[in-house]
Amino acid sequence: MIDKSQEGVFKRLLEIAEVAQYDKKEQFVYQESLKDYWDLKSSMETYFMEGKEEGRELGRQEGRQEGIEEGKKEQAIKTAITLLKSNVDLSIISTSTELSVEELEKLKNEL
Repeated sequence: MIDKSQEGVFKRLLEIAEVAQYDKKEQFVYQESLKDYWDLKSSMETYFMEGKEEGRELGRQEGRQEGIEEGKKEQAIKTAITLLKSNVDLSIISTSTELSVEELEKLKNEL
């Protein structure tokens, strides 16, 4: 009975025995095919490894930008609430916070 750890070795030996039966032209084609496979595999691994890091950095930048935008929005809402409680005109609050009058009316109704 073949041990699982030896299974790969026997598969490789069978492959080598099969290739050994090829004539010179078949062996050349086989070797070229292997070379093409390894070149392509190496190229793909390199591309995706570099792409992963670039993708991560892009994701970080986008995340930072989203965080900044969310923070600005939260601050604008806090400022708007304070001004709404002080009965400041909606158009002034809208200009100051860059929130729409509709957003301010909604906030005012929630107070």
